[in-house]
Amino acid sequence: MMFYDGSRMRVTDLATSGNYSLVRTHMREWDAYQAADDRVQRLTTQGAYREALEGLVQSYQHLLVRYCTAMLGHAAHGAEVAQEVFLAAYIAMPRFRQEASLRTWLFAIARKQCLKALRDRRDSVANFPWLSIWGMIGP
Repeated sequence: MMFYDGSRMRVTDLATSGNYSLVRTHMREWDAYQAADDRVQRLTTQGAYREALEGLVQSYQHLLVRYCTAMLGHAAHGAEVAQEVFLAAYIAMPRFRQEASLRTWLFAIARKQCLKALRDRRDSVANFPWLSIWGMIGP
């Protein structure tokens, strides 16, 4: 069982480290994410996509912004791409087959959107090299 908190430690690693308060904290966070995922999946199966999106945003916004910022290297770009991820998830919700966890599905969308943003940025610099010189677009 993995947790996405930047450290990527397993529960067994946390337990063997002797820091049981950290284990309890991670378990509470995990339970909260599971409860939110169950609610979003229930709303998705009922066709209440807008409410499901609100649940996704409440649960995963801070994680997705951190993930996108780490991949893109810029906080503003990370926040912008995270919004695009939620939009893409909302559009794809009717096709969500629930074979994977909601978290896995959402972060797969985030990965694809970040890679697309990196490609677009690379292409912009290739087509307009003066933008990089003026600091408008990073390399």
